[in-house]
Amino acid sequence: MAHHQVIDAARKNGSGAGRDRWFEEIIGCSDRGRHFGVRRAANDLLHLLASSHWWISSGPKIGGLGGGGRPPDMTMHVTLAIQGDRQYHLRLDARGHVFEIVRGGDRSTSRPWLAPGQPVD
Repeated sequence: MAHHQVIDAARKNGSGAGRDRWFEEIIGCSDRGRHFGVRRAANDLLHLLASSHWWISSGPKIGGLGGGGRPPDMTMHVTLAIQGDRQYHLRLDARGHVFEIVRGGDRSTSRPWLAPGQPVD
């Protein structure tokens, strides 16, 4: 889990509707009991949130505009925007909990539900 000072700074930098709900979800993803892939992504994201203003740019949805020639994300997700950086998708499972964090425009390099060494695609 990220250091409490990182979590406090990240919380203060956030704004907008849904901030608290999704911020707590990211903190939960950083816990030791979570899969390594999502835990690492959550800790990295918390460090970014601690250093820049951020907000939830769109709530839970399927689809969107895609971008960069890619199709829209057809997995239920929340879009989080960071000032001076790209957007991030908090991809949700059927219960509405984050199972993957993906930076917009980047191809996912891991799938937390796969065993290490298995191909992504």
